[in-house]
Amino acid sequence: MLNHLVNIESLTKAEIENIIDDAISFKNGHDKSVFNNKTVCIMFFENSTRTKISFEMAAKNLGMKVINFDTQTSSINKGESLKETMENLYFIGVNGVIIRTSDDNLVKNLVENVSYPIKLLNAGTGKSSHTTQALLDYFTMKEKL
Repeated sequence: MLNHLVNIESLTKAEIENIIDDAISFKNGHDKSVFNNKTVCIMFFENSTRTKISFEMAAKNLGMKVINFDTQTSSINKGESLKETMENLYFIGVNGVIIRTSDDNLVKNLVENVSYPIKLLNAGTGKSSHTTQALLDYFTMKEKL
């Protein structure tokens, strides 16, 4: 199981195939109880209706509790670092954070600097990476072709 999903380049072919195989399995009704009692936080620093709602629906369909993080009312606006925010989320009980940002390096920097075992998933970073879209495109091609 992956610790984080930062970019497509960091995945091996085997890891990509495992992700796709798991997606097919869950789509076909495989037991999703592994996600029971898991909480994911959706943290979007840039607007994206389709991506945000898709992640929220996917998490709920897997049985997770979902917290929508409001970046406008967070302590980040009072000077709390994003690293501190991640650590606070971990101690509150959040298992994973889905992040969308225009900063190409934000998720990578968090992975390198947050020492607590919270999972980070890149939901799109600027113009450089949209890992989950690449995986979804591959899943669709594999399923349809």
